[in-house]
Amino acid sequence: MRKIGRRIAAWIAAIAILFAFEAHIPVYAEENGMVRVWLTRFGANPTITIRPTCDYYLADMPLRRVSAGKSATFTNNGGTISMTVGDSTVYLGGSARLNRSRAGKEGIVFQSPSDANRYCGDLILVANGTGISIVLDIFVEDYLYGVVGYEMSPSDSLEALKAQAIVARNYALRHRRDRTKYAYDLTDNSTNQTFKGLSSSSRFANVLRAVDETRGQTLYYGNSLANCYYGASNGGQTESTKNAWGGTLAYSVVRDDPYDYAGKGKLKTATIRGDAKNLNAQLEQALISGVSQKAANNGVSVEEVRIESIDSIALTDARFAAPSRLYQTAVFTVTAAVRNQEGVYATRTCEVRVPVYGGLESWYGLSINSGKNETVWVESDGNTFTIRMGRNGHGVGMSQTGAQVMAKNYGMTASEILDFYYPGCRIQAIALSDSTADAATPNAIA
Repeated sequence: MRKIGRRIAAWIAAIAILFAFEAHIPVYAEENGMVRVWLTRFGANPTITIRPTCDYYLADMPLRRVSAGKSATFTNNGGTISMTVGDSTVYLGGSARLNRSRAGKEGIVFQSPSDANRYCGDLILVANGTGISIVLDIFVEDYLYGVVGYEMSPSDSLEALKAQAIVARNYALRHRRDRTKYAYDLTDNSTNQTFKGLSSSSRFANVLRAVDETRGQTLYYGNSLANCYYGASNGGQTESTKNAWGGTLAYSVVRDDPYDYAGKGKLKTATIRGDAKNLNAQLEQALISGVSQKAANNGVSVEEVRIESIDSIALTDARFAAPSRLYQTAVFTVTAAVRNQEGVYATRTCEVRVPVYGGLESWYGLSINSGKNETVWVESDGNTFTIRMGRNGHGVGMSQTGAQVMAKNYGMTASEILDFYYPGCRIQAIALSDSTADAATPNAIA
């Protein structure tokens, strides 16, 4: 009877999902919606104490349960995990799995190590040396409750959070498909996606709403689930997977992003005066050397060079094909007073090429990423020039900064945000199954 009840509930849920999505969003057949998350943030402690909000059962011994509100302590005893509830201790071997009895927002609160958030899934414990590693087997929608508000600010605009929910869902499902032979699909840190469980704070109300209102929605390119890379800020221009890592995706292109540019995500700037006053010493020396070399090439023996003004700064020599803004060279047009060996001064205007990465970037402290991956811009108000370098990470896919500007400043929807960052992709609904709460209960066995 319980299995029949679950089937009926699944049919009802599937029908509800069909009505929840707009008519133009088709729904694919049901597939597994579980992801296994290695909770690295808890380390590998020799002892772990949990308190569940619903009954949990040992998968191998379903008569052994941890009742809602009761604490259970797990200890690594020389490679064997024991579980203690009250005065009762049972030995479980090198690994153990606890299945929850109810789906939804029920789960486990960690008391030691301490964490106030709720982890809503089945718990897999593995003896690891002297400690215990923790993997959470969780329905992807419950997983997203603990991702979206930590990858972005929970106070961000709802449509930006909805866009984040969809791309994070894509990211998780693609990893699950690619890691079937491994012990986990995702880590809970920035190696994959930051996951910190379900928060009961009212600050996260829009996060839950964003996940619920996009339930099952994914991005597809053709018949394939899209690779939805994203990052905090792209520095005003999206990067392509081809430039970043070598692989080509049709929907991963280099294009200027005015929304990220306006949002000023991760950004560093340097101001250079047009009258050449208070120049950085290394830049000044580079300009003097450049002018001296130009004079020498014209047969002039130079005794002294003074930079009188900086007339323009242009950027060139991008690392990749246009329209890439990873410029490697800044061309300074300068006016300089040049004194020859006879003591005669002459005013000359010439161009001097100055390296950006390893030059301006180092001299003005503009470095953001470890590689030569910052976008480079020059702004001028007529009196000063501003060298602007941006980008936090790879720059591929959706900029979270840009998404927030699009939603907050321009009233754009999640669909419009995703159309900009993943051109050619479409929103596709998937009916995802939740296999938690499938453990047999003692009452059912009896």
